[in-house]
Amino acid sequence: MDNVLIIAPHIDDEVLGVGGSISKHIAAGDKVTVVAVTDRLEFKDKQREEAIQVSKYFDLEDYFFLGLKDMYLDVCMKDIIDPLENIYKHVAPSIVYGPYSGDINIDHQSVHRATTVVCRTHQEHGLDKFLLYEIPSSTEQGVVDNFKPNYFNVLSKKNLEDKLASFEYYEDEHRPLPNPRNADGISVYAQFRGMQCATKYAEAFINVRQVNK
Repeated sequence: MDNVLIIAPHIDDEVLGVGGSISKHIAAGDKVTVVAVTDRLEFKDKQREEAIQVSKYFDLEDYFFLGLKDMYLDVCMKDIIDPLENIYKHVAPSIVYGPYSGDINIDHQSVHRATTVVCRTHQEHGLDKFLLYEIPSSTEQGVVDNFKPNYFNVLSKKNLEDKLASFEYYEDEHRPLPNPRNADGISVYAQFRGMQCATKYAEAFINVRQVNK
């Protein structure tokens, strides 16, 4: 059994980036904790309630809200790092999923930087695996530093269905095609990443560090 920590810049990023893998971890008996770094102020109460519904849907171990202000994360990294470190120490994860550095979204970039500090090699509790995930509609627009996955989680049809069902809770985050933030877009992503690793569905990651014990 693994302790898994998913660090999400915004409420909903955990589902868009890692929803299928959350389903897979839960099915395997792993404990999964999510921490959302920011609140979208105009939707704060509504989205926190939606996140709680997502947590219940997956039967997550916990869902933390840091409550930092959306679109202001580049002001002070210490405001992100300190509370993230406290949660990291509390959860003592063996696996961490964090956002990719090359996203067009500045909040995602800032949370990536903070996550790499929190997941540094030399500390009391080390990781077995540190993975970076993509966020549809943000990662593919980061054209300066393209996302090049080297690690794939194969998803079952049930894993994908759980990802789609959980995203339905985030009503304000749905967008019509060609934006991928909808059921069709999410499914196409899963199929495309599946083709890259010779399976039907998958989620793709960059494996920063893995220690086999």
